[in-house]
Formats: sequence, structure tokens, C-alpha cells
Amino acid sequence: MMRKKIVSLCMALVLCLSLLPVTALAAGEIELYVGGQKITESGCYENQNGTWTKVDGTEPANGQFSYDAATATLTLNQAKIVNYQDVTVGGGFTYPGSVIAFSQSADVSLTIVVSQGTSNITGTGGIRVVSKAGDASLSISGPGSLEVKNVSNDSGIVLIGSKNVNLGINSADVTISNVQYYGVQLAAGDACKSTATINDGNLTASGSTVGIYFMRLYNDGPSSLTVSGNAMVDTEGSTGGIINGSPDSFQIGADGESGGIVFNGKSGTVYGNVTLQDNLTINEDETLTVGKDASLTVPEDVTLTNNGTINVESGGKLEGTTTGNGTLKIAPTITTQPQDV
Repeated sequence: MMRKKIVSLCMALVLCLSLLPVTALAAGEIELYVGGQKITESGCYENQNGTWTKVDGTEPANGQFSYDAATATLTLNQAKIVNYQDVTVGGGFTYPGSVIAFSQSADVSLTIVVSQGTSNITGTGGIRVVSKAGDASLSISGPGSLEVKNVSNDSGIVLIGSKNVNLGINSADVTISNVQYYGVQLAAGDACKSTATINDGNLTASGSTVGIYFMRLYNDGPSSLTVSGNAMVDTEGSTGGIINGSPDSFQIGADGESGGIVFNGKSGTVYGNVTLQDNLTINEDETLTVGKDASLTVPEDVTLTNNGTINVESGGKLEGTTTGNGTLKIAPTITTQPQDV
């Protein structure tokens, strides 16, 4: 009789937990470290003599950050976050990193908002999101920009999950440069998804071994890079721009009415229908390909300088004016006329 009561009580507890909001459960179990310090309370923080100290206010002022513990949202306002010491998190795991989100028992979903201007992250490690028991996700949104640079003993952005991992950039400019290993490292669990989605923003990764590394921790699993909203992804490393651990399952593509441009090292490709948002230069040793069913529009107030090679494949479109002394190759569009019977 006692055993039945215990089992019933456990089942009731499981039912109650399942009814709680998922975000509340996950955020409550996330450990957040900023500049080597564990941050647990919601509020605004200011760097006072090397220590991030909680201050009055609901929105971060210039040089400050705020944290919402209920949603695991870190808002940066031209903040400079530095850490040169390894950080010991729950379970005794030790990581380099200036911003670390970790859980040993739950999904980890960290949101970083760059509210205005440019915020900087540097040190022995950059941004690291780790879940030992589930999904690991990082969302970076604008309207400001984020620089992760001069990382001396790690990659710029690292996501490691025992299940799925996802990096999302929305309406923000994210620049990663001069890091020891990879610009972005995404490592998912066995047969789980590893994805990066860039919408209406830019991701630039250079000065590393690899720009974006879709690493497989265990066996096979699908990996993808998706661009939309005229996004721009520019990757370059000493051994490669984009490398994936399971090439047969890796896909790059567009989502929505407008796609984006992805540079994999020196080779760029237009995915979907793209209207160039900023000036773009194709250097002497670079190529840009507008593939079948893709289009690139250059508005009058934007300059596309071609000092390399632009290939417009049959079925692709390039609209607008280009400058420069490079090569422009436009394949003829072949149509089949109906034959009289």
C-alpha cells in the first residue's frame, strides 16, 4: 500500500511539472556566467573596478548589461565583457568563456539582445552554451552589433548539446575575428539536428581555423545553414570557411520570400531572391555565383564592386549595375519552342 502511494505521488509530481511553462523550468536550471561571474538575479549590471555589480534601473545604460532570469535573456548596451580565467560550472566542469550558459539537466536556451551600438566579448573564450541533457540554443538579435574577438584559447561561439543545437541571428551584425580555433562551433548529439539560421542580419567569421564548424560529437545527423531577409554570411578560415562533419546531410538554403548570400571561404553563392543591403566587393580571388532560380538585385544607392568573378547561371538573374574590373559571366537562358506535329 505504501509503495502504491509513493508511485502515485511521483506520477502526480511528474504531471505537475509537465504543466509548468517550459521556459520557466529551463531558465531556472540555467547557470549564467558573465565575465567569469555567476549571475543569478534579474536586473542591470555595471562593471565597477573589474566586478559586475547590480545597479538600479530596468534598462541597461551605456556600458551595462541586464539579465532576465525568467527568460534567460542577456541584454547588452555597448558592454565590454572580458574574462581570462577558466570557469567551473555545475558538476565540476571547467570551460573558458566570457559568457557561459550551462545546464547539467535541462535544455539551455540563451537569448542575447544587443540593444544599440557595438558590444564586445573577448578573453580566453567567447560565448559558450552547453546542455549536458538536452538542446543548446543561442539567439542573437539586434538592432545593435556584437563583436567576439581576440579569443586566445577557444572558439568564438560554441554550442554543445546532447540533443539538438541551434544558432539564430536576427537583425543583428555579429562579427567574430582572431580566435584560436573556430569562429562558430556547433556540436549536436547522436542523430540530432545542428542548425544555424541567419535572418535580416550578418554573420562574419574570420581569423580562425574554420569559419563555421558543424561538428558531430557522436554519429550522423542533419546539419543546415539557412538564410533569409537578405542576410549575409561571410566565413573564412585558414583551413576552410564552412566545414561539416556529415557532408551528405548538410544543406545550405534560403527560407521565405528573400534569401541571402553565403561566402564559404572565397566562394560566394546567392540563395533565393536577394536585394543587396550594403556595399559589397568581390575581391580578385573571389567568386560570386547567382544560381538557377536565384536573383540578386543591386539598388541604385548600393554598390556591387566586382574585382573577381560573378557567375550568373542559366535561370539566375542579376539586376542593377556593377562596377570594378572583374569578370561577369552570364549564361544564356535556353527555352524550348513547341514543335509542330
